[in-house]
Amino acid sequence: MLNICICDDEPRITDQLEGFIRQLEQEDSREELHFSSTIYHSGKELLENYKNQFDVILLDVEIGKDNGINVAKALREKNCDAILIFITQYLQYATEGYKVKAYRYILKPVDYQSFATEVKAAAIEAEKREKSIAVMVGKDQYANVKMNDIISVEIFGRNAIIHLKSRDINTYETLKNIGEKLDDNVFVKVYKNCIVNLDKVTRYTATTIYMSNQSAVPLSRHRATEFRQKYVMYWGSRI
Repeated sequence: MLNICICDDEPRITDQLEGFIRQLEQEDSREELHFSSTIYHSGKELLENYKNQFDVILLDVEIGKDNGINVAKALREKNCDAILIFITQYLQYATEGYKVKAYRYILKPVDYQSFATEVKAAAIEAEKREKSIAVMVGKDQYANVKMNDIISVEIFGRNAIIHLKSRDINTYETLKNIGEKLDDNVFVKVYKNCIVNLDKVTRYTATTIYMSNQSAVPLSRHRATEFRQKYVMYWGSRI
């Protein structure tokens, strides 16, 4: 079940998009793909009711008196990691959307084919975010860790420690072993003792990478080019 939020101040638009969702559900050949939809008509209403319950948020950039970019920033401050798709008449907001990690844009007036393409892509992305890896945390003991929850992985003594949003996991595995289980399009080694999740990078300089958990990770000069290339490819494919 893909939980979708539609936030637009025009009832005509929200009705149209909800109709598109129902149409997409009927046409989709994958029987396991189902949608639930919730509608809000203001950014304030969305923020007041947000409890990390959505997989995808369709957000109008100009929503009445609210600014959709500011609403998105407030959502991210609430640790919202939903897939964010902006609905807009203008692509001039792409740079600002990049800062709040927008996944895609849908241009108004919205047509069904464009909508279906972006929502299907979001559904595939949501499935990827549910993927887990098994890591050894004790003798004959393993823990399943969602890849999307991983912020970074570092050497801790002889073994690796996995940094999550709310806690850390000490493992009995090497950095190399964990790295081989991760998607190398999303996870990048940035110095000899650390791997970072590109989705959790908030900004970077020539020598330091800043992560969503407020940590700062050194960026090796020898790995800087690869990091920048993968970062641009990762986020460039989403805008």
